[in-house]
Amino acid sequence: FGSFGLRGDVDNYYDPRNSFLAEVLQRKVGIPISLSVVWAAVATRVGLKAVLLAHMPMHVLVRVPCTDGDIFVDTFESGKVIGGREQVQNWARQRGLVQWSDDWIRPGEPLGIYQRMMRNLLSIYKEKATGPWSMLSALGIIQQSGILEGPQHPHHRLQMTWPVLGRLASTCEVYARECCEYFKEVAATGQDVRDAIVQMEAIYESAVRYPFGAAPRLRDGAAVLYKVGQVYKHKNYGYTAVICGWATKCEMSEDWIQQMGVDRLPKGRDQPFYNSLVDEGDRPSQATFVAEENIIVLSEPTKVQHQEIGKYFRGWDPQSGYIANEDTLFAYPEL
Repeated sequence: FGSFGLRGDVDNYYDPRNSFLAEVLQRKVGIPISLSVVWAAVATRVGLKAVLLAHMPMHVLVRVPCTDGDIFVDTFESGKVIGGREQVQNWARQRGLVQWSDDWIRPGEPLGIYQRMMRNLLSIYKEKATGPWSMLSALGIIQQSGILEGPQHPHHRLQMTWPVLGRLASTCEVYARECCEYFKEVAATGQDVRDAIVQMEAIYESAVRYPFGAAPRLRDGAAVLYKVGQVYKHKNYGYTAVICGWATKCEMSEDWIQQMGVDRLPKGRDQPFYNSLVDEGDRPSQATFVAEENIIVLSEPTKVQHQEIGKYFRGWDPQSGYIANEDTLFAYPEL
């Protein structure tokens, strides 16, 4: 950073060029994740172990394991050494990340780092778009990024593809069924995306079609207060989430109930519990099962960023929250 002159682009942070490594090296400016990739690559070449923390909300850091404790580096601040575990927790609190999670400092897998960079680009292009957001542009990023390439095992292919398609749904309101139709149109031109069509349709015939089992879930007189699609804040932890399912009582295993202290809640296990997708800015890629007494529904709902939004919803209503797709309506006809 000193001799080569790399630095964080504080003047034009959302310039798409900050996410392309060739541009970063040429222009000598970037964002935390791209600068961290460069820092870690150079460190590895000189024999220094460096771990990218791609699960850190908002701002990627580098962790350097040492014999007397880990050292954390902020590459956006010209490679500034933050310090050890206590210092990085203080660093996070100063940026509004009050509820610390050790998950933030576990190593990021190359695929996860790549997907986070793609999500950044999708968000940037969406904000920079003039006029209606183009699904062609968004899906072009997926195709050109190579996320549809790789091992042929279908489960691995879905694991690679779904997070980015989910991001399309949450940021651009482009949903999986529309993606299927788009892929079919592209395939008609002779481009090789037929495997992607097959996999997307397989999602609809399995996990998406019946996300909580084959039978629709009905209230049958039970006092389930909230509905699928409502956005809320957790009463104790403060994160924002959207409800994607519910049960009239806690249906988790006994081990989970004991571990989570469900019986210590005022209403215990015999109250409605809600399947929820948590905003990535609060807790990266987390889904939770929340007791009704811990939910505070937002009177003015905000959008939730989560990779599985498109699995359950087809659109957004600024007054009421997310609009269920036909598959979620099948599972929860009464919402």
